[in-house]
Amino acid sequence: MSRTIITTCGTSLFQSSSWKYGGLNEKQPSQMDETDRRKYEIKCRDFLKQAMEDDDDISTGFDRFSWDEINYLRDLPAELASVRAIQIHFSKLKPLGKGDKIVLLHSSNEEGKYCYEMLRNVLNNEGLNLLPGVEIDTDNKWEIEGLDPINGKRFEGALHNIWEMFIELLNNEDDIEYIFNLTGGYKSVTTLLGGIAYHLSKTQIFYLHEDTNYEDISTMFFDKKGDDMKKWLKTSTYNIKKNANKADLDDPEPINK
Repeated sequence: MSRTIITTCGTSLFQSSSWKYGGLNEKQPSQMDETDRRKYEIKCRDFLKQAMEDDDDISTGFDRFSWDEINYLRDLPAELASVRAIQIHFSKLKPLGKGDKIVLLHSSNEEGKYCYEMLRNVLNNEGLNLLPGVEIDTDNKWEIEGLDPINGKRFEGALHNIWEMFIELLNNEDDIEYIFNLTGGYKSVTTLLGGIAYHLSKTQIFYLHEDTNYEDISTMFFDKKGDDMKKWLKTSTYNIKKNANKADLDDPEPINK
């Protein structure tokens, strides 16, 4: 069975240092204390928002150091960090590859579209080859109109559109395993996707833990068997660093920074 990993996109790209743009990748925030890291993230935000305003394609300057070096995972945009963690998670079970797909669910506002486009370009870059064999879906249906809380009524309609889209998808495609990678984006969207996972009992949910320095990723799913609702939720937590050291990954050797 093929897997489609639906990754909610936010704007964490603007706080990341993985870009050879204006010297942003000269330092690794993971090596800084909390105060210096926050200051550096502000610098990254200012530079990268200027890149958006100038319509610069920063994806061409992506530095894969933090993708290869697990200790620096948190220096990636959250979406790339979580996809990398999921890749490691499946490496010993059923590695991601041909037949699998990554979907980037994103808002249609200016910042959401820009972050989506840069992440898509990085994941589709054949030279980087971050996810060998995995398709990166570019279907426009994953751009959700109105998914911006600046307008409450439009946002309400966007949530209904997401609900209807997933009900149709998950009811009609029995040969696909859907995985929700609830990494970024608006909190209400992650809550909604959790509700869909509960309603249909056909999806796994992944959550990467920022407070553990991106060392742990949790998996959840609902197995509605039996009459005891307390036992329907199944959870497990996976330590990325421990398993990355054991994993037989196809990625190139880590780059010496």
